[in-house]
Amino acid sequence: MLDRRDHAHPKTAWQHLRLFFTGFAMGSADLVPGVSGGTMAFILGVYEDLLNAIKSFNTTSIRMLFSLKIKDFIAYVPLRFLIALGLGIGTAILFLSGFLSRTLDDPAGRVLLFAFFFGLVMASILAVGAQVRWSRGAIIGLVIGALAAFGIVNALPAHIESTPINLFLAGMLAICAMILPGISGSFILLILGQYDNVLTAVTNRDFVTVGIV
Repeated sequence: MLDRRDHAHPKTAWQHLRLFFTGFAMGSADLVPGVSGGTMAFILGVYEDLLNAIKSFNTTSIRMLFSLKIKDFIAYVPLRFLIALGLGIGTAILFLSGFLSRTLDDPAGRVLLFAFFFGLVMASILAVGAQVRWSRGAIIGLVIGALAAFGIVNALPAHIESTPINLFLAGMLAICAMILPGISGSFILLILGQYDNVLTAVTNRDFVTVGIV
């Protein structure tokens, strides 16, 4: 298994390829309501590296970039990690969105698809649960989280007009959810009534709408 440092700073072709397929798994999960790309990152061992990579875009790295200290910027920000992971996520979203759109429109296909991803959710529960040091506080946190999840799942989908500002705000909330393990960004879009619009935009390569989101 790769060391964490190898994830954050890939050097070999295999390490880059592994990150690409990790990103592909994350992108696939992000497309389906109820499955979290953050959970996939956690299970596949890149979650902490992803958070650290995102945190590296701070005032220090921005100063380096605007001062044209490109070498310092490249050394400070794990670009290879982000590019390999981002390419995998983008590839999954571009190539699987059409398949998912057609499958979700088919009643039988929808059942099989959600059964498959329900299995992934169950596997993620076992994987995350194995990392927890169970205590009274952890159990209380589990109950609170379960109640919050129940409230979110049973929230009625909102009927919000698909204006650019509404799409932008929905995308912002979905991205925040996608980073957190256990929270599905696609499900947030579904609650906000924008999931079908966004999936259709990706399927039809409507990059204006995708860019806004």
